[in-house]
Amino acid sequence: MRLLEEAEHAGQIHLGNVTLSVGLFKVFAGKMSVYERALMEAIVTKYKEIEACKSEEEVSKIDATSGLPNMIRTTNEELQAELEENEHNSAGIQAVSLARSLVNDLSLPANKALEMQVLYPVWGKEGAEFGKEVKAGKDSDPGFRFNHKTEEETSYTLYEVIQDGILQENWVPGTYETYSIYKVVDIDHSGTEEDPIPYRQGMAFEEGKYYIQYGVTYLCILTTANGYPNDLAELNTIVQPI
Repeated sequence: MRLLEEAEHAGQIHLGNVTLSVGLFKVFAGKMSVYERALMEAIVTKYKEIEACKSEEEVSKIDATSGLPNMIRTTNEELQAELEENEHNSAGIQAVSLARSLVNDLSLPANKALEMQVLYPVWGKEGAEFGKEVKAGKDSDPGFRFNHKTEEETSYTLYEVIQDGILQENWVPGTYETYSIYKVVDIDHSGTEEDPIPYRQGMAFEEGKYYIQYGVTYLCILTTANGYPNDLAELNTIVQPI
């Protein structure tokens, strides 16, 4: 700690006949921390081996050097390369964090939002953390959007809030209980017979629009505020096959 304080004050630090900048010293200190942790774990393992021995002969057969971490051997050039990589990664993380904090203010259409889906926050994490107040869409502005996936899913689905409220852990996206709270963001379709809207459970309906599922096209005859956990063939009071 004293060395680090000295480095921060002077801008550099001397280790024997080697001079390091603050940045390089922090990289080197990080390597030392990893080495010391690995060394302590190896020593503990050796003590356990010794304690398990029942005679001096068994103790003498233990190789005291096996399992020890390799000594740190590096150069200023290698430390500099690692420092630049760390700074690059840090800048990238900060850029993504900033983008995620702003992307919901851009009022992007669905198609563009899906192109930039990776920038939207993940449900329950920073930017879409539980307890966050979120708003539904109004006029041409979409509602708050976020990514979510279940343990069974391999990719994220982009959701949009359709009811003002607060994100809560027990209001899980994609379940019947939250069909009136979130909707899936899908590619824009005109909803005409020539360009029907691909249907998925939980999707709200708009009267006069066409929807398609399993190769069958349906005409919506009733507007709904929220979706249902059913296929179109089971919703004959809302849609009719054509």
